[in-house]
Amino acid sequence: MSRPKNGRLSGIRRTVSLISDLMSGKTLNARTAAERLGVKGPAAARQLRAIEELPGVARTTDGKAHTWDFTPPASTLGYDKVIAACFGSSMAPAFDGTTYRQGFEAVRQWLIDRSPHRRHFRNIDRKFLVLLQGNDVSLSVDESPLDDVLDALLKEKRIAVEYERFSGEKQSLVVDPLSLVLYQHRLYLLVRTEDGHRALRFARIQAVEARTRFSYPSPTEYNPDQIFQRSFGVFLNPKSIDDIEFKLTPRWRVFVRTHRWHSSQTSKEVPDGVLVRLRVGICPELEGFLLSLGSECEVLNPPLLRRKIAEAARMMSAMYEPRP
Repeated sequence: MSRPKNGRLSGIRRTVSLISDLMSGKTLNARTAAERLGVKGPAAARQLRAIEELPGVARTTDGKAHTWDFTPPASTLGYDKVIAACFGSSMAPAFDGTTYRQGFEAVRQWLIDRSPHRRHFRNIDRKFLVLLQGNDVSLSVDESPLDDVLDALLKEKRIAVEYERFSGEKQSLVVDPLSLVLYQHRLYLLVRTEDGHRALRFARIQAVEARTRFSYPSPTEYNPDQIFQRSFGVFLNPKSIDDIEFKLTPRWRVFVRTHRWHSSQTSKEVPDGVLVRLRVGICPELEGFLLSLGSECEVLNPPLLRRKIAEAARMMSAMYEPRP
């Protein structure tokens, strides 16, 4: 009795090996299947014809040549999911210098190989892009804390962080990591401290040490969208929320009509330009944005912000005075 049983098991193993090859994206014919199984071509062809009964396995005939491949159901890997993966993988340059960049691209290819529309996804790395014109230099160094940060984030572990502020001041912090944020091609770690939430620029995190686990907050306790709703950019915890009003020259009308700098933005066209209103906290990033608009932007309110921009403009003008 044992010999027939072993024979049946061997046949099952051969069949399963062919199914595995097909489901991994390979295209088979009688010759390649025979090499895979160590049998003759006609026997391999019989195996492949039997497998045709499985959902997703199909035979293509070109003259006397037959090939078999596997196509996942369209409902599971349609255009929407693969295109979403393509947009996600286009963020890979932000992780240049790490194994995560290759991971982004490998996942995209894995999904394409299993999509019923895979023949339409040629040159996909150039068809869907998230334009990133830089990255964090700290990711490419050997002692990058990225792996430690991601491990603590996933395992919900509190971390001790050595951090360098924009001013050069060194800080030692113990924080709860909540979110890794990609903003304008730069990575930030959104953390919870004793004083509230704070965004740490990843490039200035110099060392990380894992501590004990913490309880990740519920959606009502921590909602990133609500936190950034009060902020312009990644500056958190503004002292107050203000009604920001500035006027742009007439040539900005179309741009303002089709662009939003912030979710609170409203605009109104006036004879000499367009009025833009935001409801956010005053912060260095807001001031830098308004200054970047140069002479085509006049800050109207609040008076404190108007004075700050005016003083910065005077200092810039003095800087460019002709030197003896």
